[in-house]
Amino acid sequence: MKQGKFLVLFLAGLSLLLISATRIVTPLVDTQVSAISTTVSEQQINQIPVNTNSAGSLIKLAPNISTLPVPSGNVITNAAPYLSDDGDVDFLLRTQAGTLPKFFYCEGTNDCSPLNIGGLASLGPSLSYGATGNTGIVNLIAKSGSSVYSQGNAFDPANNRFLGPRFPMFSVPEKLFPAGVLSSVGVSADASASFEVANFNVPTAPQGYFLFRTNNTSGRPAGPIVRFTMPPERVFSSATLSGPIVNSSGDRRYFAYREFQNFGQPNATSQVKIQVLDANTFQFIGTPKVFTPVVRSVYPQQEVPQSVVIEQGALYLAYTQYNPTCNKNLINIRAINPDGSPKGGPKLLTTCGQAGPTLYGYEALSSIRLRF
Repeated sequence: MKQGKFLVLFLAGLSLLLISATRIVTPLVDTQVSAISTTVSEQQINQIPVNTNSAGSLIKLAPNISTLPVPSGNVITNAAPYLSDDGDVDFLLRTQAGTLPKFFYCEGTNDCSPLNIGGLASLGPSLSYGATGNTGIVNLIAKSGSSVYSQGNAFDPANNRFLGPRFPMFSVPEKLFPAGVLSSVGVSADASASFEVANFNVPTAPQGYFLFRTNNTSGRPAGPIVRFTMPPERVFSSATLSGPIVNSSGDRRYFAYREFQNFGQPNATSQVKIQVLDANTFQFIGTPKVFTPVVRSVYPQQEVPQSVVIEQGALYLAYTQYNPTCNKNLINIRAINPDGSPKGGPKLLTTCGQAGPTLYGYEALSSIRLRF
């Protein structure tokens, strides 16, 4: 079994938005990243009818595909695009080679080279990137069974290398993270804040927590941990946090996530929501905004990784959702109102035909916004 990447580029306002998604495919070729190298205007996106074949139009406008090679035997588990010093879109990749995770950086559509981060065996599958100034911050899940569960590492996009040792993003001394805890961690696109979602007792009586904190100008955590206890008997994962948003609704952040019920059971369901936060205190503002109905979760293990992403301008939310026609998870996109509620209906960004010879469809979404 191999994994590939499918990248979609489209114009959002005065910027270029790139959404990437992992596809698990049959082992016909070596693992690679496929990039559709063209743009589609915001007007064209808006003219696509809701719940129809939008991806076919995108493909017709984007015929050129290039590849980013990853060494054979590495299964890609997550990716994060970033801007290098020359303005190209490069990628940080986390892969799994047997039981050992590895990290790579890929320069544009050229070579992918390994990154040495040290202590690889302790790092979980989460990978999130945010930039502040000329320095990026990578947020990673650390080893279970310790009071430090989420770690960060400074990254230099000019030299494609990590800077110094890892540092704790979240440390929860009063509760160790036992093996098997389900968690999602990340950093906002501007690296001004970080988050963690932790679920305990998942097999029996799940209890979830949301944790937030501000970062300093170097992207390292500086503020106190703000923690919320979520309703019991639910599992939360695949979270994504926006940077501060100043609009008619005030200074806000959007925190999107996937909420599961009956996780691990044949009748498991999931739903995508956005919780609006105060940009500075992280306090909840109102109740969560519902972006999808409660739907059957056929492939929960593929929805647990980064299957929900807010693009950096906080104008759109992309997420995967099960499609019974082809029995696979496809990518949908939905606009966001200033108050964090859905704007219009969802639009199908990928089709059953594009999913090709995949086992589950798409997973592990990421995005980047290129201004011009």
